[in-house]
Amino acid sequence: MKKHQEYLPGILIGILMFVIGYAVSTLTRTSSDLTEVSPDMYRPVFENEHVRALEFTLEPGQTESMHTHSSPAVIYYMKDADYVHTTEEGVAHHVSVKAGEAVWRERVTHEVTNTGTTDVNCLVVEIKLAREH
Repeated sequence: MKKHQEYLPGILIGILMFVIGYAVSTLTRTSSDLTEVSPDMYRPVFENEHVRALEFTLEPGQTESMHTHSSPAVIYYMKDADYVHTTEEGVAHHVSVKAGEAVWRERVTHEVTNTGTTDVNCLVVEIKLAREH
């Protein structure tokens, strides 16, 4: 029995390394380029060294799973919409917007669910910071 106990630290280290690797891969996936993670929701419109503009569409009842926006952005809503914005801490906020509204959004990790009867349709203009390009 004592022979097998000497392997226990190695096994525990192996399990720990697996858990850490899984966590890192999950975090990496949430911060990936949104046009690759959710190509059915984000359509590139314009990009240069300063900004990237994406058209975002979320159909009624549809949920965009937890993801990270690594750049601050201006969001311009093209339609009236209702949705729930849930933070990575699990705090949910109901949001109602009108067509023509614009808001500033800092970097964020969140999930969005369209709770309305119309598409959430907006233009997301990401600001590229000096260290990002």
